[in-house]
Amino acid sequence: MIKIKKPRKKRLNLEEKEQMALIEWAHLHDDIWPYLIHIRNEGKRSKAEGAKAKRMGLMKGVSDLFLAKPTRIRLVDELLSEETKKVGCIVINYSGFWIELKSKHGKPTNHQLNFLDKMKLERYKAAIFYSWTDAAKAICEYLGKDTHGL
Repeated sequence: MIKIKKPRKKRLNLEEKEQMALIEWAHLHDDIWPYLIHIRNEGKRSKAEGAKAKRMGLMKGVSDLFLAKPTRIRLVDELLSEETKKVGCIVINYSGFWIELKSKHGKPTNHQLNFLDKMKLERYKAAIFYSWTDAAKAICEYLGKDTHGL
C-alpha cells in the first residue's frame, strides 16, 4: 500500500506576520489604508518566471510597502517670497513613504539599503522597521497623526 503524504501548510514567516499586522491596522484608518500599497517583490520563481517578472519591471531591493501620500507644509504668507506667492503656498516635504519591514532579527540586503538611499535622494521618506508597531508609529508621525494607542 502506498502512503500519500498530505501537503504541509506553508507557515508564515515572521516578516509576513508583521506586515499582515500592519495592513490590518491600516484598514482601521481611512486616510492610510487606500494609500498603503504592497510591492510584491518576494518569493521564489523559476528562471522563466524570474525573467518575465524582470521584463515587467521587477527590481531587486524595492521596499515591501509604499505609502502613496505626500506630506505638505503650509507656509504663512509673510514667510513666502513674492515669487513663491505667485506659485502658491504649499510646499511638498516628502513625495511618499517607502517602508521596508523586517522581522526582529531580519537584516536588509545591500539592494534594499541602496534602494532606500536612492529614494531618500528623490525626496521620499524611506526607512526600515523591525516591528509593525514601529512602522505604524512612523506612518502616523509622517502624516501628523496622534500615535497614542500604539
